[in-house]
Amino acid sequence: MSEAQARRLAAMLTDKQRRDFLKLAQIIQETEHKKPAAGGQE
Repeated sequence: MSEAQARRLAAMLTDKQRRDFLKLAQIIQETEHKKPAAGGQE
């Protein structure tokens, strides 16, 4: 999911939902960055 897609989706949510969603999206991005190193494949 691109940042633009995430922002578009977040715009439809309430403020609380938006904060929770952006927090989740950040965690997912961090996890995706760690995957290649942990899995050994890219």
